[in-house]
Amino acid sequence: MENGKFTISIRIDEEVANKYNSFKAAYINDEGKVEEVIDASKNDKYITFETTHLSTYSVIGYNAIATEIENPQTGDNIIAYALLGIISIIGLSGASVYMKKRFN
Repeated sequence: MENGKFTISIRIDEEVANKYNSFKAAYINDEGKVEEVIDASKNDKYITFETTHLSTYSVIGYNAIATEIENPQTGDNIIAYALLGIISIIGLSGASVYMKKRFN
């Protein structure tokens, strides 16, 4: 025991350990509820974590995926098309009024 902490090492089946790239240990209280989650590491055939008390723990293996999420471009330029349509309608209306006045 160093600085009031215990280093706990739990042997784990190598085949199971190789399925996961990260591990945590969860402290299970007397009521069967998870009270604390502690970072753990895998070295050789053991999962190792530090704690301040001896209790019931569960080892959790998971695959952390560190990827950057790229948001897709959602703008489809609808506003530009709408403005172009409005300007075109105004231009065509103006041209038809002009042509009507000119030939009448």
